[in-house]
Amino acid sequence: LEVFHQLHCLNLIRKSTFMKYYDGKDDFAKDKKIVRAYIDKAFNNAKVSPDLLLTSTADHCLEMLRMNIRCQVDIGVITFHELADKPGEPWPDFSTLHVCREFDAMRSWAIKNFVANDDIF
Repeated sequence: LEVFHQLHCLNLIRKSTFMKYYDGKDDFAKDKKIVRAYIDKAFNNAKVSPDLLLTSTADHCLEMLRMNIRCQVDIGVITFHELADKPGEPWPDFSTLHVCREFDAMRSWAIKNFVANDDIF
């Protein structure tokens, strides 16, 4: 499901923001290796520097998330209010009401209905 790719991308961008902390740690190193293998295969084993690889992956993720945000078009209204210690300065109230899907139920459904790549190809 697309949501898992989006969460993966968001996590990769988060980790690349704190590169010095995450570099070499299990998941982040694994992500870079997976992406490197994909790019090597896609570009006939082209040699790509790890920095460029991560940048292009983050760019891909940012673009994919941007397109998804534009597609979903959240029209929730953000109101503004004054803070007691900052009169005259409007402050956004991001705690607006949203109707969300049940993520855990969707995840359970996805696990139950998973089809392995070998079964598809």
